[in-house]
Amino acid sequence: MTLSRYEGWRVVSILSVVAVVLSAVAPGAASAEQARPDGTHLRGTGAARAAFVEAGRVVRIAGPTPMVAAALPDPRLVVDATGPGDPYRVHQWGLDAVGEGTLLGGERGTGTTVAVVDSGVDAGHPALAHVVVDGWSVFGDDWDTDTLGHGTGVAGIIAARADDGHGMAGLADGVDLVSVKVVDDEGGAWASDVAEGILWAVDRGVDIINVSLTTDVDAPVLRSAVRTAVEEGVLVVASAGNHGADGNPTMYPAATTGVVGVAALDDTWSPPGFASHGDWVDLAAPGVRVFTTAPGGRHVVVNGASFAAPFVVGALAQLLSVAPDTTEGTISPASAVERLQDAAVDLGPPGWDPRTGAGALDLAAALVGLGARRVPAVDRSDRASALSRAAVGEGRARAAVLVSDAGWADALAATSLAGPDVPLLLAGADGLPSATLGELSRVLPEGSSVMLVGGAAALPAIVEDQLAGHGWTPVRLAGASRVETALAVADSASLASADTVLLASADSWVDAVAGGIVAARLHVPLLLTPGDALHPAVASHLATRQPRRVVLLGGTAALSAEVEAQVAAAAGVAPSRTAGSDRRATAEAIRDQLLSDVAGVTVIDGWGDTGWVSGLASAPLGLPIVLAPGPASTADTARVTPQRVVDAVG
Repeated sequence: MTLSRYEGWRVVSILSVVAVVLSAVAPGAASAEQARPDGTHLRGTGAARAAFVEAGRVVRIAGPTPMVAAALPDPRLVVDATGPGDPYRVHQWGLDAVGEGTLLGGERGTGTTVAVVDSGVDAGHPALAHVVVDGWSVFGDDWDTDTLGHGTGVAGIIAARADDGHGMAGLADGVDLVSVKVVDDEGGAWASDVAEGILWAVDRGVDIINVSLTTDVDAPVLRSAVRTAVEEGVLVVASAGNHGADGNPTMYPAATTGVVGVAALDDTWSPPGFASHGDWVDLAAPGVRVFTTAPGGRHVVVNGASFAAPFVVGALAQLLSVAPDTTEGTISPASAVERLQDAAVDLGPPGWDPRTGAGALDLAAALVGLGARRVPAVDRSDRASALSRAAVGEGRARAAVLVSDAGWADALAATSLAGPDVPLLLAGADGLPSATLGELSRVLPEGSSVMLVGGAAALPAIVEDQLAGHGWTPVRLAGASRVETALAVADSASLASADTVLLASADSWVDAVAGGIVAARLHVPLLLTPGDALHPAVASHLATRQPRRVVLLGGTAALSAEVEAQVAAAAGVAPSRTAGSDRRATAEAIRDQLLSDVAGVTVIDGWGDTGWVSGLASAPLGLPIVLAPGPASTADTARVTPQRVVDAVG
């Protein structure tokens, strides 16, 4: 895919006046806000308005009166990419580089709105379905299309749906994305159009604006729009430029006061030769061989600072999404930027440098420093719904899982089905509690599947009827006992190809709940068996599936040595064991051995009667379980781990 026809991505500046046409707003006309002394604001005022034309292009001029109106330069901005894309799929090294691989749930940008000021976004791309919620175009009503492909590539890095089977994951797929189309099919945009798009996004109420466009002209019209955005508390992130080997001019709007300028890095964490550098660089992020979305449901590999900026946008969205819930209080937009800079990996000379700014983006480190977040401990269904709200964005679930609120027996295996877009909620003998119904309505599109884990004794027929009545499709996974129910879950289509099996005791819930996070993250089945002998149905399942790996959760007091030998005989592979001296130590062993790359934990009460609710319902967060010695407190969590904590006990 060719991203632009401009050789070398040079900037074209239109400055000469061919004709001038003057007009004036009637005295006393309504004013959205006062005109600034320099006459650079785009919004309607009582000031004189004028325009001049070159090659058919109208360029605005303005001033407090017609006598002092001055022409404003309207330079051409170009998309900040370095060349055509590669249509072959590659590993998303950029996500690993910024630490996204450690954060699969809970901080996906939920509640944050991001504007992509670019060539439009293909809202029909499967990976961007339900992410693009609104838009505006300088060309008409085509904001949801993208013939160039540049804006769709930027959008994919920010918000492509994770775990949806479409080939990639965005850094903050919980955001609402707004497409602001200002770039034409040749890869260029007029500064006045970019400015107008920024102001539209501000009026739309967005939190962050991505501008992967550059010019070497400091246009007042663009500077004024950025100033308005910053004054309104909107973060503006821009690509730093690709002209490092081409004279290295100062690039705007990255160099504009208040804008976060982002330079490109390659997969060795080095600035590529094309990367622009100077005092406008605040951070550096992946910008070489970046895998992302392309129009028409395709994917490409792209290069350029254009694709470094959206990594920072996604990271900021994640920080802002948890901002109200930190123990340090609400995070302001400015402090979110400071957190990213403070947490960046210092590259090159110590401290700030013109090629990488504060350093390479490290989202995981920025999130770790936030301290504990507390999910209130109300009744069981409310608690599960609150954890779902922390993990899943509005309308972003592709399915949901229901378990009984009466006990953990059938529920333990359900975590295998949960994930960042599949919440785990509770229902009871009387049907769907109001909290559960409200959460399903918030996250789940009509027609989606809701998996009921357990038989009619656990989840009666009234639950199915209520789900169907609200337009969802109930799917029951059940067996004659908790062991057979776990096998029914393991035999579901989504788990059929898993080559790893987790095995826990059917006699208690703690080891299974702690291991359930592994099941959710790896999307593998969690089976149950009596602790003294392998259940015959489980033995038959292992003999049929012949998994490559079987992990026993808990010591020999939970799963005996005889069970271990029987697993080896049935599966044809020696199982490994993850265990500690007690339930708390086993949970820590699961974290350290199976989830060592994950930043953060969920702290639950491992001894109370309802601790299993917090453990199961937090599965979509993807954070390992830590057992507090009793009802968890901030002091407990601080002693348990220095990492970021989601406290599900309250």
